[in-house]
Amino acid sequence: MFATFADHGGHPKGGIFENGTLKILGEFPATVDEETVIGEIADIYPDLHCVSRRLVSTPELSRTLLGEILSDRQWTAFQLAYYAGYFDRQRKSTGEDIADRMGITRQTFHRHLREAERRIAQFIIEDLDDDRLMITASAE
Repeated sequence: MFATFADHGGHPKGGIFENGTLKILGEFPATVDEETVIGEIADIYPDLHCVSRRLVSTPELSRTLLGEILSDRQWTAFQLAYYAGYFDRQRKSTGEDIADRMGITRQTFHRHLREAERRIAQFIIEDLDDDRLMITASAE
C-alpha cells in the first residue's frame, strides 16, 4: 500500500484501529487521479474501502493553481514586482523600472500587475479551501 502511495506522490498520514476496523489516512497531491490510487490499492487489498475524501490546502497546490489562473505576463509582472522590492514600504523599484526589464510600457506593466493582484486576491478569498486530497480508507 505504501509503495502505491509513493508511486503517486502521496504519503500516509496516520491510522486508527477502532471497533474492529482499521482506518488509514493518506495524503496525495490534488493532481492525482484518486480513482486510480483507490483502484490500485483495492487490487492489493480487496477488503479496503474508501470511506471519505477531502481536499487540504498546501503551498505546492497553491503555486500550481496560481500558475493556471495567471497569464505568463501577469505572473512575470507579479514576480518581478515582488523580487524587485516594488511592494516594499520604501519601494526599491518603480513600475517604470520593472516595465523596462519586461520590455513593455509602464501602463502595460501596471495593467498586468493589477490583474494579477485581482486574480490572486480572488484565489485567496474564494478558491483556496480545496487544495489537497485526503483519502480515508477502512478495512475490517
